[in-house]
Amino acid sequence: MKLLSLDPSSTICGYAIFNDRVLAEMGRITPDKRGESALGRVRSIRRQLLDLLLEQYPEAIVVEGMIERQYTRKDYATALPLCGWAMGVIYGTCLTYAGNLPVDKPRCNVAVVGNQQWTRGKPKKERQTVTAFQFPSYDPSQDSGGDIADAIEIGLWWLAAMDRQDRILLTS
Repeated sequence: MKLLSLDPSSTICGYAIFNDRVLAEMGRITPDKRGESALGRVRSIRRQLLDLLLEQYPEAIVVEGMIERQYTRKDYATALPLCGWAMGVIYGTCLTYAGNLPVDKPRCNVAVVGNQQWTRGKPKKERQTVTAFQFPSYDPSQDSGGDIADAIEIGLWWLAAMDRQDRILLTS
């Protein structure tokens, strides 16, 4: 199974691709032009995400969404509506992709996970350190916002959640 996990925002979208539970690719989708308006940035990210989807054809996509309280720091308060809108556009893009696959491609499931679920309250720097320990090819100095680390950790959380669900189904 191929899984794409996404850590979206209105400025950068971190992503990780897992092939049969092995991290195969990681990166950031960034807007084409610096200084673009929010609408231009999200359009650019959406277009590049579509290209990635059509190149990879994932069978599952998990996207971080604003299900619960997203930020507690005061300086993030004004960015919340914009971030929520960008997450919605990215989630909607994934749903549209999943609903319009060619018949010769496997079905794709799309899930949303809240940050309170997968972070378990760990600070971003700690998540980056754990990711670097698990995956030597991940370089925290090239991921200042932790977007790639978060995408990887979202994917790992989802895979573990699917394992737990499978065990429950097998034992019931």
